[in-house]
Amino acid sequence: MKIEKLFSNLNRHKELIFYLFEHRDKIVLKDECEKFTSFEALDILDNFEIIEISGEKIFLDSRVIIFLENYLELDENIEISKVTEIINSLKHNIDIGFEFRDKQKTLIPKIRRELKKCDFTMLSNLLKLRVHIDRVYKSIDNFALKIKELEYYKTKLKEFSSTTQIFENFLFLYEPKLSDFYNSDLNEILKGATCKLPRITHNLS
Repeated sequence: MKIEKLFSNLNRHKELIFYLFEHRDKIVLKDECEKFTSFEALDILDNFEIIEISGEKIFLDSRVIIFLENYLELDENIEISKVTEIINSLKHNIDIGFEFRDKQKTLIPKIRRELKKCDFTMLSNLLKLRVHIDRVYKSIDNFALKIKELEYYKTKLKEFSSTTQIFENFLFLYEPKLSDFYNSDLNEILKGATCKLPRITHNLS
């Protein structure tokens, strides 16, 4: 897509984009978006990969979220360790929800948010790594300094690769427990995270 087309669509549907961005950690249904645009326009935005439509649910494309968050917060920090922290919290909450059924009602929304956050944080960090490495190649003329910077980001890539494996193992081990909660929204997020993982792994190579 040409940049003119991208910004034209973002501007034309800015109210919807703002709404989805503000609700990026929640599930937004198609019916909620009727006040902003038509269903036909939603299909166009989906084709342009500005939004993602999954059944009756709508999400802002992760690249748009990353762009807006980075622009608004100027956050370029690579925080791979956050993923491990989120996974540990997920394991704890899933184990409690699995063992104590009466706790599921309050825990499932939290697990949904953490799972989406984990998935998003991984993709966000990968894109930031690519931006930083590209910047090193393009903006540093001093050869010795360039090598030093690339060695640093090589270490970060190894750390990210290790974290990806941890996330993959988590999904493999905890998917049966998550499925046992019989929550359609949670299962949808879990399915999305599982589908995106091969793409993230592929982008590491």
